[in-house]
Amino acid sequence: MGDLLEHDTLTRFQAAARASLSHTYLELARTVAGVVSLDEPEIKIVTGPEDLAFCNFAVLVDVDDREFDPLLERLTEIARHRPQFSLFHLSGDRPADLPERLEARGWVRRYSIASLGWEGDAPSAVDLEPVEASDWTSRHETAAFMTGVFMSGPQTALARSVQHATERCPHRLLHHSVGGRILGAVMLAETPDSVGLFNLCVDDRHRERGIGGAILKWCMADAARRGKPLCLQCGEDLVDWYSGKGFQRIGLAEAWRPGTAVQ
Repeated sequence: MGDLLEHDTLTRFQAAARASLSHTYLELARTVAGVVSLDEPEIKIVTGPEDLAFCNFAVLVDVDDREFDPLLERLTEIARHRPQFSLFHLSGDRPADLPERLEARGWVRRYSIASLGWEGDAPSAVDLEPVEASDWTSRHETAAFMTGVFMSGPQTALARSVQHATERCPHRLLHHSVGGRILGAVMLAETPDSVGLFNLCVDDRHRERGIGGAILKWCMADAARRGKPLCLQCGEDLVDWYSGKGFQRIGLAEAWRPGTAVQ
């Protein structure tokens, strides 16, 4: 890809990224008892245990002007009873001015992260090949490693729930280990049109040694072999690092919920 994505390519990447994030989060949520998912033409809505944010969200908004206000009233009512509930706005949603409409109606942005994509030929040389966690013990250990990196400190009920969902979901978990110790890991979630990269992480004591970049390069080669783009979301502090590996910004992923005045 060049420095600037053509409109058709950008639209295709945004559609792939939207489907990837929705699919990934939905499959994680489905591992939790009591989760209910509604798959409607204009939106997907997931509700579950009230204290788990990854089980309470709406995504893939696709409505016209006439349908917008009734949908927002419905989401506001759901959020009123679920403090962890969020509406995910992704580039490519309809209406295109969704953030402005949400803000005008008293919703607030919880956070915003960048959506990036890569597509191309497989890298000529791959420095390491992570091992896929194919049995329960390996998935458990890999999920525990990921959770420990992203949610460091004493393990909370939320951390345990995230770990259990990660090890039980259908997404691929891969790790790089030395001497039986996991040093880096990643989760890959495949849809018909893309490979989604999630939870790329490296042990704090082994950073700045090229492990994360090597795992990423393998994931790029894997996506190229499958003939699919590789999509991910990350904080703004990581955009330059991924850009240096060939990724390009394709949009944003934001989490919104009603402000106190609305509730």
